[in-house]
Order: sequence, then structure tokens, then C-alpha cells
Amino acid sequence: MAGVALKKVVNVLESIAPLKLAGDWDNVGLLVEPSAPHHVYKMMLTNDLTLPVLQECIQKDCNFILSYHPPIFRALKRLRQTDVKEQIDRKSTRLNSSHRCIS
Repeated sequence: MAGVALKKVVNVLESIAPLKLAGDWDNVGLLVEPSAPHHVYKMMLTNDLTLPVLQECIQKDCNFILSYHPPIFRALKRLRQTDVKEQIDRKSTRLNSSHRCIS
């Protein structure tokens, strides 16, 4: 399964929700850059990335999560397994947020 190039998916998303429409304070766009290969095979769309949503993504073998609200908003000081944003696996998950970019 070849999937779609991550760059192509991100370009399409940014054409729909341009990053320039976001406020300076907002955290939008590709939030988790994965290890190679950079292909999207299955995408999950969510309003908020919660632990149950992340578990569903893993169960359904999704490797791209499009979340309206950015799960990574403030600086991370620790990476532990106690918070959903700290459990995102960079090897298999791509994470994009379009918060406030939709016009």
C-alpha cells in the first residue's frame, strides 16, 4: 500500500485552511512530524484529540490525525504516558491542526 505523500495531504489541508488565517498565538499546521516513510494511509478526523480518540486511531490503524483543536498548544516540558498529547507515537502518527484557519 503506497498511501498519499504527507506533503500532498498537508498542502491540500493548507489550501482549505491557510495557516496565514491563524492568530499569532495559535498552534496550527503539522504538529507532529513523523519518521519516514512520509505517507498517509488512513486518516482520522476529530474535533478534540482525547485518549479514547487516540486509542481508536491506533485500533483502526490510522496514521494521520486531523484535529480541529490543537492538542499541543503550550510548550511541553515532559513527555510521559499520562497525557494524550504525550502518547502520540512519532513513528506512526502524523498530527495536523486547522484551528482558526477555516474561513
